Amino acid sequence: MSEYLITPFGPVLEQACDYNGHFNEAQSLVLLTEATDTLLDRVGLDAAGRDRLQYSAFTVQNQLYYRAEANLGDLLFSRTLLLGFDSKRLRLYHQLVRGSDQRVIVEMESLLLGVETESRTVRSWPEDILVGLRQLSRRQSALPTPETAGLGISQPALREEY
Repeated sequence: MSEYLITPFGPVLEQACDYNGHFNEAQSLVLLTEATDTLLDRVGLDAAGRDRLQYSAFTVQNQLYYRAEANLGDLLFSRTLLLGFDSKRLRLYHQLVRGSDQRVIVEMESLLLGVETESRTVRSWPEDILVGLRQLSRRQSALPTPETAGLGISQPALREEY
C-alpha cells in the first residue's frame, strides 16, 4: 500500500501570521523542515541513529511553491514523498495541506546530502539508512509524481532505485 508520510502541525497560531493576516511564508519553511525530519526519522536518521552512526543529512536546496493562503486557526499537516536517492543525495517533496478542505497551501522540493558529522564531509549513506530509503521508496512507489517535481531540482533521478 502506497502512502505519504504525514506530519500533523495543528492550528495556525497568531504569531505565525503576517501583516496581511495570513500564514507567513517563512513559517511554511519551518513546518516543512519538520516534515523533512519525519522522513529522516523514518529511514533511521532520528536522534539515536545520528548519534550511533555519527551521520546526518544536510539540506542544500529547497524549491518552494506557494499555492494558497492559510489563516489563523486553520489546521495544517504535511504529506511527504521520497522522490529519489542515490549513494549520497536524497530528494523529497512536501505538500503543506489545509485540513478542512485538503487544499495544498505550499509545496516544497528539497535536496539533501548525507554527511559524516564529525568531519562535516559528504559520505555515502550508511547501509542501515539505505535499507530505510529503499523500504520507503518501495512503499511510496505507486504515489503520483508532483507536476513541479524536477523544475528546480533534477538530481538524483526520480524514484531511481539505488
